[in-house]
Amino acid sequence: MSLGLGKNDSAHSDLAKASFDHVREIIRSNRYGGHTAGLCDGFLQCNLVILPQGPADEFEAFCHKNPTPCPLIEKSKVGSFNFEMLGKSIDLRTDLPLYNIYDHGKHVDQVRDITSLWRDDHAGRSIWRANRCQHAPDQAR
Repeated sequence: MSLGLGKNDSAHSDLAKASFDHVREIIRSNRYGGHTAGLCDGFLQCNLVILPQGPADEFEAFCHKNPTPCPLIEKSKVGSFNFEMLGKSIDLRTDLPLYNIYDHGKHVDQVRDITSLWRDDHAGRSIWRANRCQHAPDQAR
């Protein structure tokens, strides 16, 4: 399912030269639902996996065993929707343009905000994807 552009959405081209803070504000206010490649030059862009604690720990172990395809950048504390190192002001529930929702491995929805879905046992895992991100972790601010 594609959410498409709403009448109040910003276009990627409008955000291409915008500051990091402005892009985050636009995304957080649900006014952008596209890809982030080419936005916020110099900042690290990661993929985010949010799982209940048990599966999150298993995913983390998988990342440690497979550091080349799945380098783990950071993990959140269980129940916390913030990252300590990547930025305490990051809200894992609102700060991505789109969230793909899976149920038992099946893609069931795509939403812009997961606040209503967040549970106390959720934990975030951030992984860097070289083929999708413009900066390596050691090159980002």
